[in-house]
Order: sequence, then structure tokens, then C-alpha cells
Amino acid sequence: MKKLLAMFAILGMLGLSACTTQTRVIDVENDETDPVAGLEYRDFENTADKMVKDILSSGVLNKPEGGRYVLIVGRIVNDTMQKIDTAQISKKIRIQLMKSGKVAVTTMQEDSNIMATRKLRNEDEVNQATVAGKGKIIAPDLSLSGSINQRNFIENGEQRIEYIFSLSITNIETGLTFWEGEIPVIKITDKDTKTW
Repeated sequence: MKKLLAMFAILGMLGLSACTTQTRVIDVENDETDPVAGLEYRDFENTADKMVKDILSSGVLNKPEGGRYVLIVGRIVNDTMQKIDTAQISKKIRIQLMKSGKVAVTTMQEDSNIMATRKLRNEDEVNQATVAGKGKIIAPDLSLSGSINQRNFIENGEQRIEYIFSLSITNIETGLTFWEGEIPVIKITDKDTKTW
């Protein structure tokens, strides 16, 4: 009886492994897979590209006295039904802006080591000549912030999903907004499709 049960268990495992889908790596440069109803990497890449083109063509990052502005990434609110990391859009934008030579990005809010290493200033075991000096952190000039919103509608038996990416670049000293952009990503799918 035990041998029979063991044989059924082995056959069951073989049957399950034969039904599994093969894992594939997608070439993101030539991705021809169908889009999905939720937000995916293509949506973030396309939106980031459009936002950066608009920012750079507006001229707001042309510093009057030359050089680069220092940008800090503020809060980007996820107001969608999905659990997404909003860094998917902000990271792509900040990388492209840094490559443009128009901004340097400070990560002083994100990187806890920036302030933590300054606490080593009076540690006897640390070579004080290697500790970052006082007054060396560069404060940001500009802040990037915004939101990603979602609205769903049923039209003619189909579901229309609107994702709206809204971003702003604000001058920290004056509080004035230098630039704002809004890009819609609209998808139509089956009315029963879930996006979360």
C-alpha cells in the first residue's frame, strides 16, 4: 500500500511539472508581448521619456549663471488601485535629467548613510581626516514631486482605465513651480479585468 501511494505521489508531481509554463526572458528593447491593464514598465518608460523631453525643451533647467541645478526627489503619490513603487517613474526621470547635464541629484533624504557618517566626527577609532567635513552637503535648488492617479469607467461593455501622471518641479527657495507636466496613459480592456 505504501509503495502504491508513493508511486501516485511521484506520478502526481511529474504530471504537475509537465503542466508548468516555461520561464522566458523578455528583450525589453524588442518587447512584442501584449500590454496589460495595469501599469507596466513600458508605461513608466514612455511617460518618463515624454516628461523629460518636455522639461528639457521648456528651458527651465537652463541655469542663468551656468552650471547645474541640484534636484531632490520629493513625494510622488500613488493614487491608483495598484501597489506600485513610484520610484519607477522618478528614477527614470532623474537618470535622464542627470545625463542631460542640467541637474545633479541629491539623495540626502533617501540615503541614511549621508547623515549617519557625520556622527563619526568624534569617534576615537575613526581617522578624522577621512570623515566628511561640516558644511559640505549641498542643499537642493529644485524639488520633483507629483502623483499617479487612476480612474476606471465602463463604456459599451468594456472597461476604460485612465492613468494620469502629474509631475511638478518647484524652486525650493521661492516655492514657485518652474514646470508642470501631465501625461495620460489610457487602456481599454474587458469590463471584468482587475487592475490590482
